[in-house]
Amino acid sequence: MLELPGVDHRPRTNALSPIHHTDVNLKKYLAADKRTSKCSTNFLYLPGLLRWCPKKVHAIAMGPIHVFDSDKGHWVKKSIFETLYGKTFSLFYKNGFETYYVGTYQAVKLLDMFPDGFHDSKIFNDGLSMSALADATFSSERKIKNGAGQPPSSSNIRQLYLDGILKIEPLGLQCVGFDQNLYMALKVRYETCRPAGLSGMMHYPENTQQGRPKKKQKTE
Repeated sequence: MLELPGVDHRPRTNALSPIHHTDVNLKKYLAADKRTSKCSTNFLYLPGLLRWCPKKVHAIAMGPIHVFDSDKGHWVKKSIFETLYGKTFSLFYKNGFETYYVGTYQAVKLLDMFPDGFHDSKIFNDGLSMSALADATFSSERKIKNGAGQPPSSSNIRQLYLDGILKIEPLGLQCVGFDQNLYMALKVRYETCRPAGLSGMMHYPENTQQGRPKKKQKTE
């Protein structure tokens, strides 16, 4: 990823202004404005699962290579990124309590380089959210029938990642453009309205949603 060319007209990542608070539903926020509504069906937002390459132009998304299928009650090898390979979309990035538009990106498949997944416990000390990764590891919201194969707790899943038993799939995110009009519309809107709204959540481009993980249902 470090050898990929940059985009000349893209501002430095550290110089970008936020476009909303993280407590706003990004899809609804984009769809509500005709200047940004087109973007609302083709963007990627993975809070807690993105790491920048050193120059903060290209990035790496991290996801599970095995998910717990609550319908079947066991682990299955499955990429949550497989429907993104080769696709281009707007990328949004969470930093602290604010979200940023960082450009147009193309997903680059890296799984062939790590067919059995990747493990390095140091990445959890560098911006990767263990909680977000644990949530992405569940593939179904439905409870398991007859009590068979009860899903592990989030804390157990986090420990499995730390121990290297569960591996991670890296997904390359190559910056291929920057929509200045979209950025300015979002920047000005945020600065003038300062919205507050619904809770944030992961989002995948709509034509690839069959590959997204479903969030685990909480049990009483």
